[in-house]
Amino acid sequence: NTVNFAFNLPDIPDGKYLVDNGGSKPLSGSFAMEGKIHQGFGDKIIKTKDIEAQFKSGEQTVKFFQGINQIPYPELRYENIKDFIKGLKEKKQDPVDLLKEVTAYDKNGKPIGLRAFDNGQNRGLVDLLIERFPVAYGADTQKLDNMIFPFAKRAQLVAILLHGRSMESPNAEEGLLPFVDIEKVGPIVDYQVPRTLRAMGILSYSDELAKKVDNWQEIPKDSKEEIEIRAATAAVCCELLNKINQNRAKSGKEKINIAHLDYLLW
Repeated sequence: NTVNFAFNLPDIPDGKYLVDNGGSKPLSGSFAMEGKIHQGFGDKIIKTKDIEAQFKSGEQTVKFFQGINQIPYPELRYENIKDFIKGLKEKKQDPVDLLKEVTAYDKNGKPIGLRAFDNGQNRGLVDLLIERFPVAYGADTQKLDNMIFPFAKRAQLVAILLHGRSMESPNAEEGLLPFVDIEKVGPIVDYQVPRTLRAMGILSYSDELAKKVDNWQEIPKDSKEEIEIRAATAAVCCELLNKINQNRAKSGKEKINIAHLDYLLW
């Protein structure tokens, strides 16, 4: 997730980063990135030294991600990876140590799950990612009209994806633990979700903004339009989640959380 962003090719409308998948349909976008990472590291638990060995330079980063075409913005991904390595080395940690640090235990000392946020005694994973990795995870706070929007897209996405993976773990003793506070994780406001909400007729753009988006004009980072799109997306997702759960409660069904909704929308 340190490098999980922006897979559209800037010069080719609707063009995507692609990686060969052994003769079948190529992997696309984040799946292509994930494929290259798995190809580079295999199934082993990755150590900080392993990451450092693979990404010693910007040139090596370009080579690592080379697929059918080149991943967009490799220089930004390299900066994120350097920041991630730096933060881990400062604490003499490997990535898995972050999960150990945010594990919650019952009164008998048995691990029951992971924490995303501060519970008054210990920091959660989203907190740690934002604080310790300011380039890779802490740079997603935007300001508009004296308001602060701590979107924290990638940091929250880590929690959502790990929680989803934990649901697939056959044995919690050996696999990933779920997040005990997953309901506190907010919407993942990336560039794909607003497209879905707009297509569903839930989110609408002004005529001026619609013209820009529909003609593939870039919406500048930290611009008023970008912040408003992301803020509206967050508000819509919270409202959708509330309404869905109100309806599920009426029919005696369990509540869903943001991990379910984000997967559906994405």
